[in-house]
Amino acid sequence: MHWPDDLATRRIDTPRVSLRLVQEGDVPAVFALFSDPQMERFLSFRNWRNLDDAHAWYQKARDGMVEHKLMQWMLVERSSGKVIGASRLFG
Repeated sequence: MHWPDDLATRRIDTPRVSLRLVQEGDVPAVFALFSDPQMERFLSFRNWRNLDDAHAWYQKARDGMVEHKLMQWMLVERSSGKVIGASRLFG
């Protein structure tokens, strides 16, 4: 799979949300999402118990992107800048 050189800076914007690639600074926000017991029913894995789970998830995503095996996109509310979701695409 060939990725454009500027992929890291690309984003998809709509009036309400943006999609962009994951950044290390997203770890606390993703932890808040995936550790919420209400979210567990929507996840394919058990909800996270500590921040180490979020750091391991981030590292796996970064490794997969470096190896061009996946893209980890973050859904961001434009009005607040808050991460409200994530989507991992494999290729």
